[in-house]
Amino acid sequence: GEYGLRLIALLSSIGLLFVVYALAKKLIASRWVQLVPLFLTAFSYEMIRYGTENKQYSLDTLLTVLLVALALNWLPNRLTALRLFLWGLIGMVAVWFSMPIVFTLAGVGVYYGYTFLRKQDYQRLGQLVLAIGSWLLSFGVYYWLLLRPDIESDYLNTYHQAYFLPLPPQSSEEWAQLG
Repeated sequence: GEYGLRLIALLSSIGLLFVVYALAKKLIASRWVQLVPLFLTAFSYEMIRYGTENKQYSLDTLLTVLLVALALNWLPNRLTALRLFLWGLIGMVAVWFSMPIVFTLAGVGVYYGYTFLRKQDYQRLGQLVLAIGSWLLSFGVYYWLLLRPDIESDYLNTYHQAYFLPLPPQSSEEWAQLG
């Protein structure tokens, strides 16, 4: 039923609270200040709404925060070949559960890649490139099977059209929209 479909969003939102608090404990020294990100998450209108709807947004948020926490726990200087292999697998699977996770994975790749380049650690940089390649391969399959058929959909192409800024504006209505 409908409540069964909403269960994933609810569990993701509850899990998000635990991950946000764990991340706050890692990053913030003051115990009281650690509660601020937790309260901002717990009482956010959007997070409450997403935790009760049959939509993917709370799972997207949970996976994003989990990957950021993982990147902060697996620091670049202690990143082994096994952990880079695991990053490859985690990213390949995450793409199938959350479309916007590709942006988080890009940030993780830049975070590690910049560190490896700066330290001239080309061996781990090569291993990172393999992990990123696996993410791209997984997203490519996802795109080919699920997204590509909808690219030409007039409905999807015009759904958010009213919210796009007209650049360059060509009528008085478009100038008013920019205002």
